Amino acid sequence: MLDAADGAVRPGGFLGIGVATPGPVDVASGTVLDPPLLSVWRDVPLLYMLKDRFPCPIVMEKDSSAAAVGERWIGRDRRARDFVYLYLGTGVGAGLFLGGDIHRGVSANAGEFGQLCAVALERVDADGRPEILPECNPPVSIPGTAARLGMALGPRAAHDPREAHRVVSAAAGAGDPVAEKAVRRVAGAIGRGALSLVDLLDIDLIVLGGPSRAHAAVSG
Repeated sequence: MLDAADGAVRPGGFLGIGVATPGPVDVASGTVLDPPLLSVWRDVPLLYMLKDRFPCPIVMEKDSSAAAVGERWIGRDRRARDFVYLYLGTGVGAGLFLGGDIHRGVSANAGEFGQLCAVALERVDADGRPEILPECNPPVSIPGTAARLGMALGPRAAHDPREAHRVVSAAAGAGDPVAEKAVRRVAGAIGRGALSLVDLLDIDLIVLGGPSRAHAAVSG
């Protein structure tokens, strides 16, 4: 990032580093614990790895909470009331801005949205625990659903999940009925979880964002 600044920022001239990471996290120790869809990130001491290299203040935050803070800064007066930021990435997380501040919870892991979706859809395992919903991983579930519905994604998309997601999102935006159906099916599961959040927290604003937000435009 400093190289990309093309000399505009001196190597020692920035205030600090902020890191957004998928949860769950242990903010106290700076460890990424066990993201359900990113197994290689299990028990990674990310904060201390960075502190070993950079002699400046470093702050680590769960990605959905960091996104909610950024939305509050950018939105200013338009985001002065309570809201939930649905972060659509590899999985769907929720950043909660309540009572004038970010709500992190006791362990800084508030907003585990996927479990709420599973409960809302009555998708639980034999022990009664919420399932890990494939719908809560839009970059994978949308192309997968489209393919099962008969959409031809092309040879490149078959080996590149990002390309597959881009192809289906673009087709849905252009009005392709199969792509739209796939997006709506995934968005319906996420929407049920969002409705539960609205009822639980009595809020009137949900913001959609994150790297996989493109499918939200056709979710209705």
